[in-house]
Amino acid sequence: MVCPKCGASIDDDSNFCSACGTPVSMGQDGLKNDFSQQEIAEAGISSVPVEIIGHSKPQATKSRSKKALFIVVIALVVIIVGVVLFQINKGPNFKKLYDEYCRSIWSDIGSDGSYLSIDTNPFDEDDNGLAYPDAYNAIKKINAALNLPESLINDMGTTTSADGKQSESFDKINVIVTWKYHPDKGLEVTYKKLK
Repeated sequence: MVCPKCGASIDDDSNFCSACGTPVSMGQDGLKNDFSQQEIAEAGISSVPVEIIGHSKPQATKSRSKKALFIVVIALVVIIVGVVLFQINKGPNFKKLYDEYCRSIWSDIGSDGSYLSIDTNPFDEDDNGLAYPDAYNAIKKINAALNLPESLINDMGTTTSADGKQSESFDKINVIVTWKYHPDKGLEVTYKKLK
């Protein structure tokens, strides 16, 4: 048997190289370096190379773990940012707003969710522009849910039949709001996705 470190001859019944003190043991495949740190310490050896002990280098493992964790964190951030940007560009969920604030008697939603419309006088009763006050309140609540400026409801409230159809775009949320008012037809508001 030969010492794996210095190449000196070792007796078959010896556990250490007599020339350099390297711990060795005999297995089925011949010479093996599989002593634990505790066995080496008990043998009174103070300095043994890591390769001889048979343990992997912990620094390399830690470095690889940190790198893998960093890659996972970056991937998650990219996914989250992508989802948020997709939701912003996609625009608001009109179906959710319809379900929460509207009644079918005075509101309508596109089957593809591209628009939501509200009519405060759906049956065009003469001189009854606000036949359904809850429809007008729904417009206020939807404006608030979409974070639209309060000036918008003010503009709607001061629109006359002579003004015709009005509109305002809100690119940040991908919505255009159009409205018109007539005393015999009520306030008609449509929220539509720009894209």
